Amino acid sequence: DLKFAEQIGNQWTAVTIDSVGDVGRYTSIGGDFQNVWISYYDVTNKKLKFAERRNGIWMVTTLDSSGDPGPGTALSSGPALRPAIAYYSALTQDLRYAERFAGTWLYSTIATGGNIGRYCGIATGLDDLPNVLYYDETQGKLRFSHGTGSTTGVPEPAPLPPRRSLTLLVRTNPTRSPVMIEL
Repeated sequence: DLKFAEQIGNQWTAVTIDSVGDVGRYTSIGGDFQNVWISYYDVTNKKLKFAERRNGIWMVTTLDSSGDPGPGTALSSGPALRPAIAYYSALTQDLRYAERFAGTWLYSTIATGGNIGRYCGIATGLDDLPNVLYYDETQGKLRFSHGTGSTTGVPEPAPLPPRRSLTLLVRTNPTRSPVMIEL
């Protein structure tokens, strides 16, 4: 089950968001003080899902159901508060990207050509462009993509940037702790 818990004052409250089948794996959480977003994997139906709490009400949306998406998600948002999700497609072994812009979800593929992106992290900069760090298992390398500067900022492969205020957590192996990388 996918559950959300929060502390209000001295009390903790928990709510079940999704409980149909084996759901709630590979979660990532974000949002602002009023709204909460969670990206997660629905194992039973092989879907990437997005849960959102607005004004105290939870809504669940299926974002992608083709190619076994979602076993590995990372969620972020920038100043414009647009949820952006980097996620892995198990069937094609590619790293994909979804961003909600003006109420519509837009999709693209960040990287292809081998087993790429199962372990990824995303951070949206002050420019509202995504920065995605991911592990290329085929080449055994850590790779980086940055938003192009277009309206939606679809990430493209880029060299690692000079040091700046960006921290990403990336898991390069399911049995190891995430690696924190500051760029």
